Amino acid sequence: RPSATSMSSSSSTLICALSGDTVSGADAVVTPSGRICDKKLLLSKMADNGGSDPFSNQPLDEDQLVSLNASTAVVPPRPSATSMSSLLTLVNSEYSNLVLELFDTRQLLESTRKELSQALYQNDAAVRVVARLAMERDAARQELTNWKASSSSSTTAAAATVAAEVFADDGPAKKRARPTETEAAAAAPNNNESMIPAADLDIMTQTWQTLSQKRKATKKEVAAQAPTAEEIQSYAESDKKSYHKTKGKQGVWDMTTTTAAVGEDGDGELIVTVGKDKQVCVYNGEQVVNSFTIAAELVDASGDLVAAAANDTVKVFKGDEEVMKIPIVSKNQETIVGISLHPSQKHLVVATQHRILLYSVPDGEPLTVFESVDEIACGTLHPDGLIYAVGTTTGKISLWDFKSQKMAASMGGADAGDDASAMTNIVFSTNGYHVATVSADGKATVWDLKKQASLVELSSIGDAAVPAVTAVTFDPSGKYVAYGGDKSLVLTAVKEWTVICKMDQTKQVSHLAWTKQLVSASVKERTVRFYDAK
Repeated sequence: RPSATSMSSSSSTLICALSGDTVSGADAVVTPSGRICDKKLLLSKMADNGGSDPFSNQPLDEDQLVSLNASTAVVPPRPSATSMSSLLTLVNSEYSNLVLELFDTRQLLESTRKELSQALYQNDAAVRVVARLAMERDAARQELTNWKASSSSSTTAAAATVAAEVFADDGPAKKRARPTETEAAAAAPNNNESMIPAADLDIMTQTWQTLSQKRKATKKEVAAQAPTAEEIQSYAESDKKSYHKTKGKQGVWDMTTTTAAVGEDGDGELIVTVGKDKQVCVYNGEQVVNSFTIAAELVDASGDLVAAAANDTVKVFKGDEEVMKIPIVSKNQETIVGISLHPSQKHLVVATQHRILLYSVPDGEPLTVFESVDEIACGTLHPDGLIYAVGTTTGKISLWDFKSQKMAASMGGADAGDDASAMTNIVFSTNGYHVATVSADGKATVWDLKKQASLVELSSIGDAAVPAVTAVTFDPSGKYVAYGGDKSLVLTAVKEWTVICKMDQTKQVSHLAWTKQLVSASVKERTVRFYDAK
């Protein structure tokens, strides 16, 4: 039986490529050409060949030879599982590792699926948005092209519509200049999705017809009840009330009037003010008939509804109960600059710096939005409820017609050669024939809606000029206009434009209203002052 040593030697036997004899591991070398040789015999042959490889005839150096040491056989390690129980333990451990690895793989697969699904959804949404924007762009281009083709006829029709709605029995209106392309594009009718619903438009149209007919039927009666010039000349402060809180900030932010009951004890002509004390007070000249707390700076009333607005929220109250709250979605941090309750009490108009928004009352459903090219500074609703006028920061008046649902006309502004100072207040006469504006530079101007042109600058009439006008209003008959500013209040006759009465004031006149009495309020005090003939 051979020994382990002989077996190891035989398993590592090397044959010399030169002699064919076996070579021990210590003497065996490998040439660069891959031949195994006896080192001594190879060096001797290289000496005879001049230092070249005897197999490839390439130059060969002794340092290029690789020595081979025959290694002994490696004994494999002893197995760790030497029994059935240890073997089962090993198999169970491997199975557990495999299951855990499979669980991790499944989790990774699920996470990858979610990421892929999200990426596909975002890609699909982006594609749909791009497609919608492309359609809207094409539709806008088509509408602009259509308007250019019919701009002349549409402009004439729009101006005629305004004149017809305000002066149905007073003859044809004067033609006006054609609006610019930018104005016309912005004043184009809304798309079908944002048009005023037919039912709401019918309510507004019927209200306009009713009020217009009533106004014309009672025109002579209202004129007969108006004070005479002699009575106006004797006007003086007859009373003053301080209904707002005595503590805290003093002053009235806004004031309006309504002719219907507001509150259980209120009736007839009522005055509504909102003060710096965060209170809205409704009173009939003798006592407060209703009040509620709200941090607001704008107020309007119609019938038994009162609307108050802060920077981005409008609330509507019936009595002291809040019936509607509308958060105005900000667009480029816009603020509310005007609110008007429709005479039907079914709609609310809100003006922001670049939009006119129409809501239904009391559900607060948005009905339509009109975009304005010029920045809006103030706004007011025509007494008949179908025309909304806005004053802009460029000194322009834009008239928006709810019936045609577009901007029907514009007056003034830098384009018309007028003063471009921003407007701060705008008000219609009760008979709907005139509109008066106050600008930031203290000028007050009366405009003729029929001629669509300015009639007079009130702040420069005669010796009673008011250098810094801040408030203006008309009497119920439309025969007189009152305007006030820094410690002065002036009453002027319409058409003649002559000053009839001037009264000195202790505070700045910030707000004016005229029902049976002339009423004024100031942002610098909480007192409301009443004026009447002596």
